[in-house]
Amino acid sequence: MLFIAANITRQLNGFRTRLGIGRVGGDGRKKHMGQYECRSAGNFRQKTEDECLVNIEGTGCCTAQAINVADAMRHPQTERDGK
Repeated sequence: MLFIAANITRQLNGFRTRLGIGRVGGDGRKKHMGQYECRSAGNFRQKTEDECLVNIEGTGCCTAQAINVADAMRHPQTERDGK
């Protein structure tokens, strides 16, 4: 799972262009974010995580890998901290 942050219009436009998502609504971001999420989720489900990262590269968006709870419990930092 990936977390993607498009905080400014330039990042959002780069993200939309890479994924082939047309403009949604007229105000850009917050009001229509659910529609962006729905369209991008469909695009990402068809690709591997590596393919998704390649698509996002160069858009200016911040990305981070999100891991599930089981993987988090096995993570070296979690084991080191004894949790």
